[in-house]
Amino acid sequence: MCGLIGIWNLDGKPVDVRGLVRATHLLRHRGPDDEGYLLIHTQKHRIVPCGGEQTDPRLGLPRMEEFSAESFDLAFGFRRLAILDLSPTGHQPMGNDEGGLWVMLNGEIYNYLEMRQDLEGKGHTFRSQSDTETLLHGFEEYGESILHDLNGMFAFALWDQNRKNLFCARDRIGIKPLYYYRDPSTFLFASEIKGILAIRPELRSPNFPYLKDFLKTGRLDHSHFTLFGRIFQLPPAHLLHASLDSLQLRSYWDIEEQEIRERYDYLHPEESLRFLLQDAVRLQLRSDVPVGTCLSGGLDSTSVVALATSRSPGRFKSFSSVYQEEGYDEGRFVKIAASAFATNSYIVQPTPTGFLKTLRQITWHMDEPTAGPGVYSQWFVMREAGGKVKVLLDGQGGDELLAGYYYYFFPYFSSLWSRFVASKDLRYLARIAQDFLPIWRLVRRNFRFLGLQPFLRKLFIQVGDRIGTSVRPVAFASEFERATPSLAAEPRPSRLADPLNDRLYWDLARDSIPALLHYEDRNSMAFSIEARVPLLDHRVVEFCLCLSPELKISGDRTKLLLRRAMADLLPQPILDRQDKKGYPTPLALWLRGGLYQEVREYLLSSHRMQPAIFDQAKVAKLLEEHRRGKRDLSWEIFRWITCNLWFQLFFHGESSFGT
Repeated sequence: MCGLIGIWNLDGKPVDVRGLVRATHLLRHRGPDDEGYLLIHTQKHRIVPCGGEQTDPRLGLPRMEEFSAESFDLAFGFRRLAILDLSPTGHQPMGNDEGGLWVMLNGEIYNYLEMRQDLEGKGHTFRSQSDTETLLHGFEEYGESILHDLNGMFAFALWDQNRKNLFCARDRIGIKPLYYYRDPSTFLFASEIKGILAIRPELRSPNFPYLKDFLKTGRLDHSHFTLFGRIFQLPPAHLLHASLDSLQLRSYWDIEEQEIRERYDYLHPEESLRFLLQDAVRLQLRSDVPVGTCLSGGLDSTSVVALATSRSPGRFKSFSSVYQEEGYDEGRFVKIAASAFATNSYIVQPTPTGFLKTLRQITWHMDEPTAGPGVYSQWFVMREAGGKVKVLLDGQGGDELLAGYYYYFFPYFSSLWSRFVASKDLRYLARIAQDFLPIWRLVRRNFRFLGLQPFLRKLFIQVGDRIGTSVRPVAFASEFERATPSLAAEPRPSRLADPLNDRLYWDLARDSIPALLHYEDRNSMAFSIEARVPLLDHRVVEFCLCLSPELKISGDRTKLLLRRAMADLLPQPILDRQDKKGYPTPLALWLRGGLYQEVREYLLSSHRMQPAIFDQAKVAKLLEEHRRGKRDLSWEIFRWITCNLWFQLFFHGESSFGT
């Protein structure tokens, strides 16, 4: 888990080496253990590895300043968080024996040992115990097709001097980030947007249509666009080839239903899911540093803890956030899970004290505004884990794979209806009738807190978009509303035959998981922690997205197959949980109490955004409506705050790209 950055001056002009060093230092939180650089003159075939202040002296690398009189048109900068092979042999950028291939890897290749064994059988000799070297030799042997063999979370950049080609790729699910910018004279890439901005500050121009859509819907990372108009992200499961005269992107993986059904055993789904989860956890426990877990007491995180502790001889450290407010407190389930698996439990209870100051730090690390308050609770969990472990397993993804949210009930009924129409089998109608009442009771029981309200919000937004009428609380200034075009509607072709699975596919690929992974990566890396997500192992994803909907929902039981697969391992109270929270944060309550005045003063006194986005009178009116309990606008208010902070940090000079 690391931070990488690269500059290629396509016009042959010298790279600003000092600028590269400054930009690399901005990514120090992603890799405090080591730094490395590579200077390349692409036409003269001159390649010079260099070190910096925190480079291990045993490597004997020269400092960058020694080459200030020379000109290089391509340069790499790297910050390392040492997880596998803690010795200097894991240093990056890493070159092959001939010195024609150089790679920087952010993330982990979990199956590197199996790949290494294969490559050694083909005559490759290794100098380190790192997964990065396995990737390097794998590319030597197989070229870009090596991507199909990788099991991991990764974003990497590989320079091929002989072909004068820069090859970049991002993991299938998009767990690790990679951003880029290109014009006729320059190609830049980095793990975080701030790295690019440090080199080209003039790129700090907002993508206003994207921002308008984000403020309305909370959607983020749902395309290759970012909130910076000229900076893009490499999409998940995509590779990139950059040369002097071209930039080519293409996808290398997607869900192919027929192939997947032939690959996995669907006749024994419980055994298949259990095996895939066990193997994902086995691979993701590989580490030369301490590993801990996030633990909410929910089905997903507790399943990960159960599988991890069954393979580890020592006591795991688990990290959780709890609240005392009714409807938000998961403390009882956290204690049950921690006791059942004998973890060393660390529990934090975030408060609204210092709320805006903390959000300022979060926004700087995120590079963009954030959509909802769950990121606030997650920040405190990662802060608690910082210094205690360097790797955390998390349960991210289970809800999107196995239909854990209440708003999946509609597509579930649609799946049953579609099957009835296709087969005329009355059993599907009977299933609809049988499941409707318990589902209604479940949703109604959780309406007050976290059940029906988000569901209704999403439903109203979708209906309003279709009929062309906004049902959202709009606080835009009239001029901004008129002058800023809306994003074009994104095509959403049917990818999977079953309506529920198709909805889950789009949430995984575009509408939900990408933003959640963005938040997890930045929050964890802010404290130099590598967050791993076993439920998003690509094999688990493939298997789950092609399951029958009846294995995901049955009456008021969501994630049915996971409950069955883990029935002999999990405590009964957790198996029986029916509430759905997910980093619950009582911001709605705080904004009706002591936090209200602080937020109101901040939003209504902040006139530094140019051009003006919000109508202050509308903001004041909606804040008052929330305070009086007329409706829950906490998520919208949260976006207004982080949008304001984003402008102040990245556009108004209130931060030199630092906290």
